[in-house]
Amino acid sequence: SAGGVLTDKGLTVQGNRATAHTATRTNFGNSTTDTTINFTIAEDPSAPYLITTARGSMSSPALNVVRGTAKDPPGMASTLPGAQQQQAPQQQQQQRSLIPNIPIPNIPNIFGR
Repeated sequence: SAGGVLTDKGLTVQGNRATAHTATRTNFGNSTTDTTINFTIAEDPSAPYLITTARGSMSSPALNVVRGTAKDPPGMASTLPGAQQQQAPQQQQQQRSLIPNIPIPNIPNIFGR
């Protein structure tokens, strides 16, 4: 962190069959952030499965979640049916859910402001 700005493009957290890759530029002096977390799964590590972003003021950042282009694990139709599905070029995937009408959870302000 130089001058109150945290920049990191290589933060990786590995869990059980999933990995989170984080890129952030957070300015503590201006209280702003531009953070993206790409989640990959062991079944298809070639592309993100989920992509989450937090951008703007740390007191109320714009939060977004989209479904990446990685394939669903075997036996799963969709683990995030409410999220927009990104389409890989030359692929048309029908988005279906085993459990309909699951709302996207409200993510609390992780910055505590």
